[in-house]
Amino acid sequence: MGTDINLCVEIKERNSEDWRPILVPNPLYDKADPESNPYSPSRTYNGRNRDLFAILAGMGNQVVGPGGNRYDKFTIISRPRGLPPDVSQEVRRAYEILQAGYDGCDDDCFYASWLTIREILEFDWDQVTKEKEMYHITEYEYGDLLRGEPRRLNRNIDASKIRDIPRSEMDQILSGELPREDGAVYFTQIELNRTYRECISPFLEFCDYLDFQFSQGSNAERGSNVRIVFWFDF
Repeated sequence: MGTDINLCVEIKERNSEDWRPILVPNPLYDKADPESNPYSPSRTYNGRNRDLFAILAGMGNQVVGPGGNRYDKFTIISRPRGLPPDVSQEVRRAYEILQAGYDGCDDDCFYASWLTIREILEFDWDQVTKEKEMYHITEYEYGDLLRGEPRRLNRNIDASKIRDIPRSEMDQILSGELPREDGAVYFTQIELNRTYRECISPFLEFCDYLDFQFSQGSNAERGSNVRIVFWFDF
């Protein structure tokens, strides 16, 4: 069990006042159920990422520090806004179906909200998180980080060859100050600040695609006619 995002995409065509949902095949479609629909607006993006949920609407954003103090891990794009007043009927219906399965829950329970693609792409995704993340990495990844190169992720390693060592020893082995053990692959732990962009990939690629495919108008208006409407279920 966990938290899932129900994310719908709506677009507004030029010279239209109505928002139209993008419909995709519904994996939960049941032919025997007359209420079931073969297409759904709420299965457009199904990535499960707690950091993304926190940035979009503050879901699970408050964390407890080592001293018991509470703080927000991320600066969020917006507090939950609820469904937009001009939401499409299909999206409203998908939300109402979810609500019907949770007695006594209102919009606050599901963090229902919406954001335009413009708002998302203009957000500062290159700011860093407020807490450091602990990484357990190989010597190859560590060397890439020291050189400022992209990390090579290669974890198909014989467990018997793995050697966990402190970072100081890793530095000495890579510099040649300490001898290497034949056939060994060294691991160490480091702390790094991650950018928001690193935390939520590939969500931004998804938004770039929506912008490319559906945005209309001048550069000043670009992305304003495409929005995501979303909520969470548990």
